[in-house]
Amino acid sequence: MSENRFFDRIDKIEDIGILSELACKEYDLGDYFDTKIVEIGYEDFNAVITTSTGKYFMKVFRNSRDDKEVSEVIERAYV
Repeated sequence: MSENRFFDRIDKIEDIGILSELACKEYDLGDYFDTKIVEIGYEDFNAVITTSTGKYFMKVFRNSRDDKEVSEVIERAYV
């Protein structure tokens, strides 16, 4: 399956590994090992980051979402 269809949902990312490494540093997730794209879902870009301390879910919101929509999605995730 082509990864390009997933990248079309978000701003241009040259290398998902770089974004994953930045997330690992920002949130102190451990040493970065790998990123796998989650191929389910249809609106945003989802991936699992594997680090020295475990696996973490990363969501990159699609370009068309506004701040209110993003906040609502995050709030629903905590329910």
